Amino acid sequence: MASHMPDMNVIAIVLCCAFAGIVGGCQKAECDYDTYCTPYRCSTEGTCTSPCASNDECVSGFVCRYGDCVEGKEGTKCAVDADCASDLVCNVGYRPTQCKPLSWEGQPCERDAECQTGLSCNAGFNPLACRAPQAIGGPCALATDCQEGLRCVPWGSTSVCWRGTDGDPCFDACLDDDYACRPGTMCQAPFVCNGVYAPAVCKERGHWGQPCLVDQNCTDGLVCNAATVPPECRDSGMHGDACAEDRDCYSAYVCNAAWDPPTCRELGGADDICARDRDCQPECRCAYVDTEQKCVCE
Repeated sequence: MASHMPDMNVIAIVLCCAFAGIVGGCQKAECDYDTYCTPYRCSTEGTCTSPCASNDECVSGFVCRYGDCVEGKEGTKCAVDADCASDLVCNVGYRPTQCKPLSWEGQPCERDAECQTGLSCNAGFNPLACRAPQAIGGPCALATDCQEGLRCVPWGSTSVCWRGTDGDPCFDACLDDDYACRPGTMCQAPFVCNGVYAPAVCKERGHWGQPCLVDQNCTDGLVCNAATVPPECRDSGMHGDACAEDRDCYSAYVCNAAWDPPTCRELGGADDICARDRDCQPECRCAYVDTEQKCVCE
């Protein structure tokens, strides 16, 4: 009668394979984690990557050199920070790229991570160098290159750290509906660079009666009326209000210079006085009738 007792050898093999890890049959794996292989890595097959073929086969802080994982000491060529020892970075500011301690003030860099705490890799300097946050007027490329509360703004052909609040001088006076008229350029919002002042300074947009050069110097809803001396922020002109340009008038009116002084008027019909075609209704034109210019309609 055959025995039904379990084969203890089979059980031992099963237990071995279940708990020991398998590499080709029932061989125990050489490693489970990188720590078994340091400075090499433990491969997915459970073997240490020795000799190495690339830096990826070495643990962080080591690089592959001629099949051996060696520590990324200062001066070792590198591609990424992980190629260097924990207290070093891969500084691409050096040629060739190499493991270096964090750079101090004035030392070369290519990124902020290569600089000591409190310094930034300031591209406002040529060549790039680790620099402390710059004060007003200091060169910069990013706001992080400047002291707290300052911004990096265009200044001529370069960029400088600037504050741009009430009364601060500014480079490009707001003279038209252009880049310099936008809050947040040379001047921090809500200020704009106002050329009424000499030199131009950052000022809030003007309220009614305040001096101006262009509409952008005035708060929304007001226009810079050049008919006043000096020009002032005013409401858009209605019929009969003094004006110097069409923009001084409400949208339904034009600044008709045929009147003395020029005033905001509706578009003229036949025989209304005018100084240009625009003062007349669309189907009319401004022409001399005897000795006076009038709207002549078809």
